[in-house]
Amino acid sequence: MSTLVTDQLEGPHEANHLIAMPNNTTLYAPGQTIQTVWRKFQTVATYNSYNDNVSRPISGLDVSITLKRANSKVILKWWIFYECHHNITFQAIRGGSVIGFNSEVGNVRYSGMGAADYEHSHNQDSTPTYQHHCWIDTPGSVGPHTYQIGSRSSGGSNYDIRMNRSWAGPGDDYEIGVSWCVVEEIAV
Repeated sequence: MSTLVTDQLEGPHEANHLIAMPNNTTLYAPGQTIQTVWRKFQTVATYNSYNDNVSRPISGLDVSITLKRANSKVILKWWIFYECHHNITFQAIRGGSVIGFNSEVGNVRYSGMGAADYEHSHNQDSTPTYQHHCWIDTPGSVGPHTYQIGSRSSGGSNYDIRMNRSWAGPGDDYEIGVSWCVVEEIAV
């Protein structure tokens, strides 16, 4: 494979400055999205968050991507609709290994990309919340990578997460919703 580095790339004037690429050839520009995969999760489900320091995947939001470049950045975005106790943290997982947590504190049960919403968790009955979690990864290899969002208890008790639903629902006054995951490969 050849590499071309230039400050400007422009096709011939008579071709309206377009560049024709041969079949099976790809042109990448740093910072540009190479590919995007996504997953919509609508199942009403319950997941466990235990206090044993194990991040358990919310499996409805698993997504796989086959990277095209070994030095790519991967942007992970989850939008989760849920209700649970507030002593829960969320982690990014790649290939079964926790990667998304506060690295200054370490991969301990109270460390994650973020925590469950505190305000809504005191009404564990009928009011779910919608939360956005993000992580940037550099796996360092091409090929397939599976990403997950996981959760674990941040304290001494075990808790459940009610995904895409309120604690006591679904039904009138007990909302249900949809969760999402979007993964982008970004050229470096």
